[in-house]
Amino acid sequence: MEIILENKTAVQDEMNTADTQQSLRAETDKKIAKLIAQELQVRLWQVEAAVSLIDEGNTIPFIARYRKEATGTLDDEQLRTLDERLTYLRNLEEKKEKVLESIEAQGKLTAELRAQIEEAQTQVAVEDLYRPFRPKRRTRASVAKEKGLQGLADWLLSPAADPGTGRKRPPTVWPDVLPARSCLRSGQSDSDAAVSAVRAAPHPE
Repeated sequence: MEIILENKTAVQDEMNTADTQQSLRAETDKKIAKLIAQELQVRLWQVEAAVSLIDEGNTIPFIARYRKEATGTLDDEQLRTLDERLTYLRNLEEKKEKVLESIEAQGKLTAELRAQIEEAQTQVAVEDLYRPFRPKRRTRASVAKEKGLQGLADWLLSPAADPGTGRKRPPTVWPDVLPARSCLRSGQSDSDAAVSAVRAAPHPE
């Protein structure tokens, strides 16, 4: 009996989630339709009718020729612009959703940042807002830094790294130098002096 109740609860939860997503999609499409109507300077119902026909799989030439009454005589050029903007704006909203989910999962989403992302008009603007929060790709440089080799990388960039200064090398061994070079490369600071120090580092025979 308990298993049956749990299954019913799970099914109900899935239905509620589906209903919520469908409602959000309808709100998003409404917002997109209003924006396109403003851009094309046509009525909202014309855009909504055209979007419905496009979503049903009808081509632009077909709609322009055989569905004039349904769209209020939108011509081929208007319909193509509408279709392009519809695709772009839907992709934009999808990107906003993914970015918001990612930042929220990091616990860094503020009300101000949410508003900025939601109000962004282009994908470039969304990407610019997301850049400081984009998870960094795990590289050899990041692994080296996790191992505490950033200090060695900093030393390789210092005057002490130049064999001509007469200063002593740090107490290190060759296996530490190669990961440290990754730190240098990540900062695009592989100077001639640093490379010389790497080459001069103790290497096992």
